[in-house]
Amino acid sequence: MKEIIIGLSGHIDHGKTSLIKSLTNDFSGSLKEDIERGMTIDLGIAFLDKEITLIDVPGHEDFIKNMMSGVYSIDIGLLVIAADDGIMPQTIEHLNIFKLFNISDLVIVINKVDLVDSEILDIVRLEILDLIDKSKFENCNIMEVSTLSGQGINKLKNLLKEKSKNTTMRLDKGVFRLPIDRFFSIKGFGTVVTGTVISGSTKLGDELSIQPLNQSVKVRGLNSHNSSLKSVSIGQRAAINIQNIDINKIKRGFQIVSKNFFMPLKSIIAKINVLDNKDFMIKKNQRIRIHLGTSEVIGKIFLFDQKCINSNRESIVLINFEKPIIGCYQDKFIIRHYSPVYTIGGGEIICNSQSHNNGYIETIISIYNHNPVLLNNLCYQLGYEKEQLLELLKSYKNIIIINYLNKHWVLTNKQLITLENMIVSFITDFFNNNPYSTSINKKIISSKLDMKIDFADYLLVKLLKDGKIKKQDSGFIISKHKINLNDKEKELKDMIVKILNSELFNTSSIEDLSLKCKISDYKLIINILKICEAEKLIIRINQNIFIGSPNMSILKNKLIDFFKTKSSINVSEFKNLINSSRKYAIPILEYLDKIKFTYRNNNERRLS
Repeated sequence: MKEIIIGLSGHIDHGKTSLIKSLTNDFSGSLKEDIERGMTIDLGIAFLDKEITLIDVPGHEDFIKNMMSGVYSIDIGLLVIAADDGIMPQTIEHLNIFKLFNISDLVIVINKVDLVDSEILDIVRLEILDLIDKSKFENCNIMEVSTLSGQGINKLKNLLKEKSKNTTMRLDKGVFRLPIDRFFSIKGFGTVVTGTVISGSTKLGDELSIQPLNQSVKVRGLNSHNSSLKSVSIGQRAAINIQNIDINKIKRGFQIVSKNFFMPLKSIIAKINVLDNKDFMIKKNQRIRIHLGTSEVIGKIFLFDQKCINSNRESIVLINFEKPIIGCYQDKFIIRHYSPVYTIGGGEIICNSQSHNNGYIETIISIYNHNPVLLNNLCYQLGYEKEQLLELLKSYKNIIIINYLNKHWVLTNKQLITLENMIVSFITDFFNNNPYSTSINKKIISSKLDMKIDFADYLLVKLLKDGKIKKQDSGFIISKHKINLNDKEKELKDMIVKILNSELFNTSSIEDLSLKCKISDYKLIINILKICEAEKLIIRINQNIFIGSPNMSILKNKLIDFFKTKSSINVSEFKNLINSSRKYAIPILEYLDKIKFTYRNNNERRLS
């Protein structure tokens, strides 16, 4: 039998409980305090019919954690807004929680319409439309009711019944699981726990486990919709009478589950997103409140490759819990600020700490992607001493530790291969897009790939040793890279080399070469000069002086002969030696100093 859970939420005193009473003729409050205080402080349960359960969640901000104990299991959300109050802080927070839990359908109910005139009601409608604009709920039904006069109640009841027929069934993982939202003792029967079955089924006589106590219990009785049953299954509200446990050991947030399937989690890897509010962000190592199922637990959040997650952004993170929690793959949860307490985001479990053999540690390591985690940081995140972690990592065939420049990076073999290929592909693409470039330097590679410079350096050194790239000038090229010039470009290249070789040490500038070669495209001249330089056909003295390589060899031999008879040479002597002007002599001398062929001693040069 398909059962549907409808959750009513909204700001305090907006009439959720009275609405349930109007729909079902039943008061949904579960505690004596609910009646005494005139407001719901815990979950209230009522039944619209045999297939539809209504959950009344608290609207007061002090009881939001109780509210989330009910919302996690609902199929349809019903957001109540009082016409005489309009949208209030908890209205917005409850709507955000519906979004974060990915509730598929929502009905907004404007209550107390009998207390306002038509003008005020129009304003409230506009506020609501503005609130849901451009959200997944922008086309949701908006109903108007009065619980005092009964206006709109039957229409709302019919809508809820119709929507319940079209609700998609939940994914059933087969294993029985019920997060406990209430528990009590009945004289003559013993301990009873209640909640919504979110997976699998159970029957009378089954042995189950209470987690995180890891205590076995036996199913003595089952009840749903005030009827005794032999079994309950996914989607049903259920009360389970259990044996072999003291009620004082049970807490809200515990789960009753199939034996040998769930164990307490100390940490999870999750995909989280921060709500779209400019004041909201999640920082690295921030202490947060996690609401998962019916439980609330404090945790610390670790960001893998960023300092914070800004509003309306998502990221993959590691969360370490201060107390064990029960959860599994694809479980959704809410994130609240530690203090002051307010909802800032939500998430979904990707992997958990009970999955060590299934790659939990490997998953953490690989999430760092192109900036591998340092060993010390991994110790901190996993809660291991360095020696203990190193010993543990020995059992992982796919995890390696790289020691380079006094740093110790931890990564997977797949991660390393991916990163090597990433650099090779990037360099290849760079030269495809820049056909005249002769090399690309480490800083550009590191910056464009958003990779730490030290690790980029390690990878480049490794790729050099493996022969996949080679060094050229002050950068790198692919080993098989070759610049392909067309016939005109080859002709221009030969002409430039011939001109510079013939001019000895009084060479043409870029502008002069442009005129002599009859090429108006300065950029082409510069690119050809770079290619000539890379192929060691010419020497770049500065940005506008180039000398043919054979002439530089001639100059060096002349200087060696000169220094056989003299210990130093001044600028005037050097000008005579190369038969050139000061314009060329000074830059050439400075170049010779730079390559350590000579060195400057006051106003003279000596042979190095």
